[in-house]
Amino acid sequence: MHNASSSVTSPDRDEDRRDEYPKVTQVDLDRDSASITPHRSSTAAYGNHVIANGSHAIADNTYAIAYTSSAIADSVHVIAYNASTMTDDVHAVTYASSTAADSAPAMVDGAPAMTENLPAMASRVEK
Repeated sequence: MHNASSSVTSPDRDEDRRDEYPKVTQVDLDRDSASITPHRSSTAAYGNHVIANGSHAIADNTYAIAYTSSAIADSVHVIAYNASTMTDDVHAVTYASSTAADSAPAMVDGAPAMTENLPAMASRVEK
């Protein structure tokens, strides 16, 4: 069985370690913050400069997207051209349908002529 007291750090050891670290006073903190402040401002200015460069890169990407959109517009033009070709084919089908319609009245005109002959045939049978 493990001894529980062996895993606990003694208070004497913590006191010994505190002496290893340098003592920091408020004067030290004030001095350090005064010397750090200009560097932070300079870094912020540099950060803004980097953001400006990032915006420039985004502008370049937007140009690439605009170029791609132009290519898409060209594709749409090709589709419109194909649609125009299809319209020509539909016109040809319509013309063929019109020809069939012209033939149909001729057949209808022939039908009454046959009907007129039927009573004549019927009268012959009766005689």
